[in-house]
Amino acid sequence: MKEPLRILYLEDDQADVELVQAVLVDEGIACEVVQVETRADFIAVLEQGELT
Repeated sequence: MKEPLRILYLEDDQADVELVQAVLVDEGIACEVVQVETRADFIAVLEQGELT
């Protein structure tokens, strides 16, 4: 079984995050959406390699 796709998503509205994840799952795409709310947090997650 494949590991789920991990998506780093810059969004400040939790409802939008849930909607995107629901649409992907409905289309058969196993995914984990990691939400951050600021550009600085987005860059920090990338630099720390937290998505690997």
